[in-house]
Amino acid sequence: MKKKPYTLSVCTGSIGVVNLATLNNNKTCEVKLIKPDILPSFILERLALLRVADNSAEPVIADVGRQIGSNLYTVYLNIDEYQQIRALPNA
Repeated sequence: MKKKPYTLSVCTGSIGVVNLATLNNNKTCEVKLIKPDILPSFILERLALLRVADNSAEPVIADVGRQIGSNLYTVYLNIDEYQQIRALPNA
């Protein structure tokens, strides 16, 4: 699988509440902590998809993201989504 240039790393609590969100530009190695309570709805929808598809044999959903651990996720972003999230305030 080709490495995605823009991702959002997310750590959730036991009930699915986002505790930590880190925006990643994998081209330039730029990282930014994002306030988890202001994430766009499309991120929350993708996290819900990743939680429902809880399949350890195939943790990747194409163009959505992947489950890294029980409460750790990587959400794939396109350039427009990346820029939208990058404009949000730091945590």
